[in-house]
Amino acid sequence: MKKPFLIIGLKSLGLLFGLLSLGGHQFAQASQHQQVLPGNAIVHAEIRSLLRVVTQAENFLKSGVPEQLLPPDAGELLKQKHPLLTVFGMKMMGKPLEPEFLSHSLGIDPDAPVTVTIYPGDPRKFFIVSMGLTGADAFVGTVTSPDGPVKAARISIGGLDLIQLPMQGMGADALYGLVRGNRVYVSGESSLLLLLDDTEGYERLNGDPHMSDVLRRTDELDLFLTIHPDLIKPLYKQAGFFKFLPVSLLSLKKQEFLAKIPEDEKEMIDMQIRMQMPVDGLDELLDYGECAVTATYHTAFDALLSKASSFEGLTFGIRAGAEIPGLVFMVHGSDEERGAVPETIPMEELRSALERFPGDIPYWSAVGKKPAAVPSEWMTRTLDRMHDLMAAKNLDVTWLDKLRKVHVESQLVQPLESGAGWTLKAAAQVGNMPKTDDFDSMDMYFTALMEQQYDPVWSSVTVVPGKGPEFLEAFLEQKKQALQSINEDVLSLLPPNQRHSWVGQLYRHDSSNLNNGVTILTWENVWRTRSGLFGFNEHELVNRKRYAARKVGNHLVFHKSSDDGKWLQEFDWKSNSNPGRSRSMLVGMVPDGAYSVGFLKLSGILPATIHGLADLEDLAHRDIDKYLEKVKALARDTSAGDRAALIKKVRTVPMPVTLAKVSVNSETGDFYGMIPGDIAFPRPRIMPILEELIADYEKDVRNAGGLLTYARHDGGTREYGIMHHTGALTSFIRKTGNSFARLYLKDSEGIQKLMGRAMSPLDMRPHEVKSEEVLIRNPRWAFVDQIQSGPGAHTQTYESPKMEAMPLNPIPPRSDEIPDHCIDLTFFYNAALDDEFHKGGMPDNTLATFPAGKFVVEGIDFDARGLVHLNGEEVQNSTAIQYPERIDDIDVWCKAGKLHFLHGTGWPAADGQPVCYITVNYEDGTDERFPLRYGIETLDWWTAPDSAIPPNSIVAWEGENKASAESEMSLRLYMTSWENPHPEMLITSISLESAMSDSSPFFLAVTAE
Repeated sequence: MKKPFLIIGLKSLGLLFGLLSLGGHQFAQASQHQQVLPGNAIVHAEIRSLLRVVTQAENFLKSGVPEQLLPPDAGELLKQKHPLLTVFGMKMMGKPLEPEFLSHSLGIDPDAPVTVTIYPGDPRKFFIVSMGLTGADAFVGTVTSPDGPVKAARISIGGLDLIQLPMQGMGADALYGLVRGNRVYVSGESSLLLLLDDTEGYERLNGDPHMSDVLRRTDELDLFLTIHPDLIKPLYKQAGFFKFLPVSLLSLKKQEFLAKIPEDEKEMIDMQIRMQMPVDGLDELLDYGECAVTATYHTAFDALLSKASSFEGLTFGIRAGAEIPGLVFMVHGSDEERGAVPETIPMEELRSALERFPGDIPYWSAVGKKPAAVPSEWMTRTLDRMHDLMAAKNLDVTWLDKLRKVHVESQLVQPLESGAGWTLKAAAQVGNMPKTDDFDSMDMYFTALMEQQYDPVWSSVTVVPGKGPEFLEAFLEQKKQALQSINEDVLSLLPPNQRHSWVGQLYRHDSSNLNNGVTILTWENVWRTRSGLFGFNEHELVNRKRYAARKVGNHLVFHKSSDDGKWLQEFDWKSNSNPGRSRSMLVGMVPDGAYSVGFLKLSGILPATIHGLADLEDLAHRDIDKYLEKVKALARDTSAGDRAALIKKVRTVPMPVTLAKVSVNSETGDFYGMIPGDIAFPRPRIMPILEELIADYEKDVRNAGGLLTYARHDGGTREYGIMHHTGALTSFIRKTGNSFARLYLKDSEGIQKLMGRAMSPLDMRPHEVKSEEVLIRNPRWAFVDQIQSGPGAHTQTYESPKMEAMPLNPIPPRSDEIPDHCIDLTFFYNAALDDEFHKGGMPDNTLATFPAGKFVVEGIDFDARGLVHLNGEEVQNSTAIQYPERIDDIDVWCKAGKLHFLHGTGWPAADGQPVCYITVNYEDGTDERFPLRYGIETLDWWTAPDSAIPPNSIVAWEGENKASAESEMSLRLYMTSWENPHPEMLITSISLESAMSDSSPFFLAVTAE
C-alpha cells in the first residue's frame, strides 16, 4: 500500500533540494523561518544543517573503515572530502556532488536549516517544508527549467508568485513553493503559503509559547521533532462525560445479579456471610465491593485526566557528533511534579569522586538527593472517596477510618539517598577470579568457580559524600523503626483476639569495627515462630545482609560483603586514577540541572573475554593432553586387540569435562580425542590468533567507548538523554580489520598460514574421523549425539554385515481408484509404512499413522503405500539396515508438465546441502538432473510443531507416532513440485540418488501431471 504523505514529502524534498545531499554548525538563519512560519502547528521538525549531519556521518565512516581491507577504488573514495556526497552525485548525475555546486549552481544553502511543519487538517496537504537558499534566482531557474530535474511552473495566486508542481493520486493536487528572502517554503495547500505574509493577522511559530520553549531547548541539537497536543486538548475534557458510565453499569449489573438469586438460596448465602464476615449479608458485602471499585476507578480516572491535561508535548532530538552522537527525549508538562524528582547533582563533586575512584569502572550511576517518601496521594484520595460512598450507604466505616489513619500517619521507610546530597553507585572488583594456572584440570577449576559464586567478584559499591559508617548505621536503625511501626499499625487494624500469632516478624541490625576503619554492619529480617518442635520453644528464619563500610577522605564507601572487607581495607582514593578520555568527555557533556546520570562501558569486555578464554583453552589443552597420555600408556600395557580390557582400564581414569570421546585411528592405531561438535584433538590453539587480532584495538579500550544517560527536570520539562562514545566501535572495526589484512591477506599464502594455525590434520578428513572406532564416550556429553543426530539417535555404530533393505511388513496392494499418472513404486519399496525403517533407533518410530493408499495434496493424487529409502551418512552409521545409495529405472512412460514428489528426510544436514539428486530420463536419451536440498526443499521428518517450512515445498502431512509424542515432536512429510522444461517430450524413467550427506531421503510417492 502506498503511503501518500511520505510520497508527497519526498516530492517536496525533490522540489526543494533538486540534487541536494545532506549536511557545518552555522545556525545564522535559524530564526528567519521561526518568524515567518505560522503558529498553531501540531508537529515541527528541523535539521539545523544538512551538511553537518552528512559530514559527521562521513567522519564516522572514515574513522571506522579498515582501509587495508578495501579495494583500491574504495580507498580512493574515502580520501575524498565528502565520500557520501560523491557516491550520491555519481548515482544521480554521473559525477561527484560538491556542496559548492549546490550553493553556486542550484542556489541551495546546505548549511541552512531545513524544516517540516504540519498543521491541523489533512496531513497530505497541510504542511510546510522550508530550506535556505544562497540565490533565489538560481534556485527558481533550476526548478522551473524544462530541462531541470523537477520541471515546476510559475503561477500567481492571491497576488503572490508561486512555483507549482502538479501531483496525481497523492491526496494533494499540486505542491506549491514560495521564495521569501533567502528561504523557500513548499506546501500542498497554497493558502498556507499565503499566511506567510499575514504577519499581523496570524501568530508566528516563535510566538507560540510551547514552540518557542522547544526551540530554546533544542538550540544545540542537529535535528529534532516536536509534537504539540494543544489542539486536541479540548477532547480531554469531553472524556469526563464517560467518568460515571462504567460505575452506572456496575450498579445495574449488581442489581441484576441479586435479582436472579432465589430467595431461599439468598437466605443461605446471607447466613454463611454473617458467620464468616462482619457484614449483614450479601447485599452489604456487594455494597462494600461497589464502593471500593467505584472509588478506585474515579481516582484513577481523575489521575489520568490530570496527567493528560498537564501534558504539553513530546520532543525527540539528535546530536549528530561523529565521535559522541546523542539522543534527547523531552516530555513537556506542568511543573507540579518538581518536588517528586531528586535534586540536581553537583557535577564537579561527582567528577572529583569518579577521577579518584580506583580502577576502570565499567558501570556507575549517580542520583541527586531524593525527596522524602510521603504517603501515596492516590491512595489517600481513594480512601477518602470510599469513606464518602460507604457513609452515603450507611455502611460501617470504623475500620476504614483506622486504615486511613494508619496510611496517613505511618512511619515510612525512607530511601538512603534522601539523607545525602548525592550518591554514587559503581561496579568494582572486590574479589579475585580463580586463576587457571592454579589448577590441573577443568573439573577442579569449575569446582572452584562454583564456590566463588557465594563470594561475588564484582559488587556495587556506594559512595556518599560527607558521611561516615554512622550514616549507614543510622539509616538501618530508621529502617528498623519504620518497618516495626508498619507492623504495629497493621496489627492495630485487627481485633484484639487476632493480634497474636504463632509466627512474627522482627528486624535487627548490628555493627563491629575492623582494621583500617572498616565497619561491618549487619541487617537481619527475621521470621520468628513459637512452638515446641525438637525441644525448642522458639525458631528463627534469618535473612541477613552484611555491609563493609569505611570513611575514605570525606566520603562514606560501602558495599555488601560476606568476608572481612579486605578490599575496602585496602581501598584508597587516587589523585590520578586515569578515568579514560571517553568517560571524561561524556561526563563533561552532561547538561546543567541533571538529577540522574548513568554510565556503561562494555568495550573492555571483549579483550577480557578473549584473554579469559585463552586461559581456559590453555587449561583444556593441558588437561586433555595429560588424559590422552594416560590412555596411550594403558594401551601399551594392554594386549594388542583386547579392546574390552583396554576400555575397562580407561574407564578408571577420570575423563576431562571438555572431552566428548576418544577415537582410534584405523590406520595407525593412534588414540585422539574429540571435543563436543566432533572437533578433533590434539589441535592448535585458536585464542592466540584472536588475541593477536585485537592487540591494536586493546590499546584504545581505556580511552574509547561508553554509553552515558542522564535525566533532568527544568521548568515543567523532563529531559532524558543518551550519549555514546563511538571510538571503541570504530577502533574495533578498523584495527581488527587492518590486523587481519596485514597478518593474513597481504599475500597469497596468508589464508594458508591462517588455516595452518587454526586447523589440525584431523580436521582435513572429517568423514574419516566420524567413521573411525570410538574407544570410550563421555556420558556428560551424550546429549550432544542426540541433538546432532535427532530424536531416536543412539551412540552405537553398526558395521557390516547389515540387514538388506526390504519391507518387513506387508505393502498394501495398489487400488483400482489410483489414476495412471500416479507412478507405481510397488517394486521399488524397500520399507513398509509401519516398519521401524530406522531399525536400531527408537522403538515405535514408524509412519503407521500415515493414511496409506490414495492420498491427495492440494488437488494432486498420490499412490502412497510404502517407502523408497536411500542411504545417508547417519543412517549408514546408526542403523542396522543397508539402504541403497541409488535406485534407477523407475518407469514413468508419459509426458508431464510437472512431477510431484511426496517425501521426507531422516537426520538433519547443513542448510542448502543437497540430500538427493533426481534424474529425469527422456525418450531421446537426454536427461535433466536436479537436487533436493536440506532447508530448501526438505527437512528432517522429526520436527518441532512450530518449526519453519522449507520455502520450495509445502507440508503434505503432519502427524506423530509413539516415539515422537513422548519427545513432544511432530512428524512431517513434504510435497515438492518440479517444473519439466520439456513437457513435449516423453519421460521414460526417473532415478533417485543419495548425496550421502548426513540426511537420508525417502519417498512415498511420485505423480506426473
